[in-house]
Amino acid sequence: MRTILKTKKSKSVMVLGALLTGLFLGGVVSVDAAPSSITVCSLKTTGNLRYSKSGVCKATETKLSLGEIGPTGPAGSFTGTSKVSVLSVDKTLAMEDLGSTFVVAKTVKITVPTDSSVAFPIGTIFNVAQTAGQTFVSGAVGVTVNGVISTSSQSLAAFDSGEYQYGVLIKVAANSWALLTQAANK
Repeated sequence: MRTILKTKKSKSVMVLGALLTGLFLGGVVSVDAAPSSITVCSLKTTGNLRYSKSGVCKATETKLSLGEIGPTGPAGSFTGTSKVSVLSVDKTLAMEDLGSTFVVAKTVKITVPTDSSVAFPIGTIFNVAQTAGQTFVSGAVGVTVNGVISTSSQSLAAFDSGEYQYGVLIKVAANSWALLTQAANK
């Protein structure tokens, strides 16, 4: 009987010790987990990123501090639901088009303006659903659009001709966009 009591007592002491150790270490971890920032340098010409251990960037780079909390920006108007616009004529993208899905039922050209005209944030996404015709995406002078079809004389990307295709136009860097398309399985 004494052996059983000793075993239960020693197990209780071990559990209590483990709990106290966990509480102590948890407190140390939460104290050490204070927010801090790291420095990343973005090459001005391409947007490529590199980590800067010293926190110093070259003159050809833009310094970014990750992990810092900046000032609160203005409230956005995008509510999480996509605005659907049927395109039957050529379209130049505008700031009010943010959050839009374009449905294309005939051949149209969507033009992406320069950053100096419309400053879409990097990461901006436009959805395009082609139901008929062919959709072309063209960059204004100085804007590159990489995609399915590209020509060296003009920044132009396009869906394949045919119906029921889906595309995503993504801003990947200053004046640089990518068009990713997918044909529907039939």
